[in-house]
Amino acid sequence: MELLWVSLASFLAGLIDSIVGGGGLVLVPTLFSTYPSAHPATLFGTNKGASVWGTGFATLQYSRRVALPWRVLLPAAVVCGVASLGGAC
Repeated sequence: MELLWVSLASFLAGLIDSIVGGGGLVLVPTLFSTYPSAHPATLFGTNKGASVWGTGFATLQYSRRVALPWRVLLPAAVVCGVASLGGAC
């Protein structure tokens, strides 16, 4: 029953996130109320995983429908990736 409840909340969070953003405002409280004894870092990581996958698929769909200037975007993405790794260390 817990899995069904969290799955429905994830669907609702994804729907809200695709329209206006902020799907974590639905999913995080659901995770905390469903799994009260779980470590908070695990629940926040679960929410972040859902967010990353949703954003990744949205980016893929967007790039399929809109012509993007890849010659400019790829070097910028590499620089951003290196800088984010540097900031995380």
